[in-house]
Amino acid sequence: MSTSYTGTLKFGKPAAGDTGWGNTLNGEVTDMVEEAIAGMSTINTWSAATPAVHTLTEANGSTSESRAAILRLTDTTGDIASVANLIVPDNTKLYCIINETGHTVTVKTASGTGIDIPTAVQNNVVCNGTNVVEQVNYQASSRAGTLTSDGLTVAGTFKVGASGATVTTIADEDDMVSDSAFKLATQQSIKAYVDNNGSFPYVEEIVPWGLSTTMTTSALVTITDSNNYSTVAEFTVPGNADTQYHKIEISPVFFAKQTVGNTLVTVDTSYRLQKKSKTNTGVSLGTVVDRGQLSGSGSYFFYFTVSGDKRQVLGNAVKVADNNVAGDPAGKREIQSFHYNATADKTYITFDNGSSTLSGSTFASGTTAYIGYDGWSAVGDWVDVGTALLQTTAENSGTSIYVPASYALPTIPAFLVQNSNSAATEFRFQIKPDDSGREIRYQKTYVSAQNIRRG
Repeated sequence: MSTSYTGTLKFGKPAAGDTGWGNTLNGEVTDMVEEAIAGMSTINTWSAATPAVHTLTEANGSTSESRAAILRLTDTTGDIASVANLIVPDNTKLYCIINETGHTVTVKTASGTGIDIPTAVQNNVVCNGTNVVEQVNYQASSRAGTLTSDGLTVAGTFKVGASGATVTTIADEDDMVSDSAFKLATQQSIKAYVDNNGSFPYVEEIVPWGLSTTMTTSALVTITDSNNYSTVAEFTVPGNADTQYHKIEISPVFFAKQTVGNTLVTVDTSYRLQKKSKTNTGVSLGTVVDRGQLSGSGSYFFYFTVSGDKRQVLGNAVKVADNNVAGDPAGKREIQSFHYNATADKTYITFDNGSSTLSGSTFASGTTAYIGYDGWSAVGDWVDVGTALLQTTAENSGTSIYVPASYALPTIPAFLVQNSNSAATEFRFQIKPDDSGREIRYQKTYVSAQNIRRG
């Protein structure tokens, strides 16, 4: 009778009564068992294709590539252009793969998807009879001297060090809203959060180059308009997710001047700080319920009402309108105040009409009211800083002088401002002489604030 062979590893099975069974046992069983347990086969021939292919050889009772426990993959002849496939038989088998080809090799059955083995990597895989899969995809516990990962997915928890915190995920949250003790943050999220919420007070020197087209080397400008404010500094403060307060301190540098007579004169200078209120132009406030005039027939102040509580909607609004033409100042009126009457379930909106008479169609009952366009609103009160700037005629009788004799840095109260959202807020500092015939020779403003950016 003839020798038969096993289906998976192709070991020889001498038939009963065979002669020479010793040679058969040694050559077709013992040697083959050693090859299957500890043998290594070097694979160095690949088809010239993309991907390049090598199919493991099979043999009954003699050495073969597919029986080896270790497969060393090389490419000394340069057959592999970019990637390669190593085809294993559709038999259950463990393989240790050592990839030295310089390319990624996919270990697979002829019909399977297989496992990608990057170059310079050693990996254990298993053929389950249909496909090649990872030999190990779960460990209850693991310890490594050095952990290097090309892609780490943690389904449970992750911990570094015996006393380290347990980590469940890596979160990309710019606002850190989850406030979790189990999430790591990305570098981008940390930078975004610090930029938006960090406190970096520093002084910015702002020179008003935009006030004059004739400036060359000198930043000095002359301001004579006592009726209107002149903008001398613009800057922005970044927004923040938690609407924290920002402290803004301002120190303008200027001279004050006026023609004097024979009396002691106080040179007054006023300033104001304004912020840009950003509103969604054209947002409907609803149908006007009624309207009225405040403080008598000569008053410029009127009000209208709409149903419901609109305080949240009006939070940043500067103007209201009875048209929704975006960016068009026509028909827009400054909001002076607003309040909600819970009993009547109406919001009262007071506006400056600019006149004591109101046309019949403006905010008339039944019309629709809208939020106006972006505008500037005052931050804090307007403050007179001129009382520190005194001029005497005893030394300067009948002359036009600048006082004081050196640059002035008036003491202006610090402002606490709060952003209502994550968008940056624009600010402008404005200044004017209080009376005609007076001048301000202005040079620069020093602004100190958190995360300030020059406008």
